[in-house]
Amino acid sequence: MAKKKKNKDKELSGLAGIKNAMKNMDIQGVAIVVLSNDGQIMIGSEGLDADTCQSLLSQGADIMLEQSGISPTLH
Repeated sequence: MAKKKKNKDKELSGLAGIKNAMKNMDIQGVAIVVLSNDGQIMIGSEGLDADTCQSLLSQGADIMLEQSGISPTLH
């Protein structure tokens, strides 16, 4: 039983979880923000122009700020 649960947890998390969630979607484009363990931020997109990608990332940041209730800071 433990192995099945462990495998199920892997399917629902990380990149595998994202891949499974998008399997049946009709996707126009993808924008991705990656934060590495050493603090680097990488942004990439496929099928989106720069303005659309920037707008989507900005909207996502606004939603996260609203839901978390924290104040944004610049570093």
